[in-house]
Amino acid sequence: MPLPAPLGAAALHAIPAQWHTESKILRIPRLRFWRMVLWPLLRQTLLLAFGFAIANLTH
Repeated sequence: MPLPAPLGAAALHAIPAQWHTESKILRIPRLRFWRMVLWPLLRQTLLLAFGFAIANLTH
């Protein structure tokens, strides 16, 4: 399995499940939750994984 897949999976598993539950209770739309909460947390990891994927293609 290429390196980017475990990086992305680990980043997603690091997000507390309680945050998803609370967002549903507060009726926050999924897109807003993604944009305001998840994207800032996952941005660095996903960019790093993307960099590894591109570097892997060049070799």
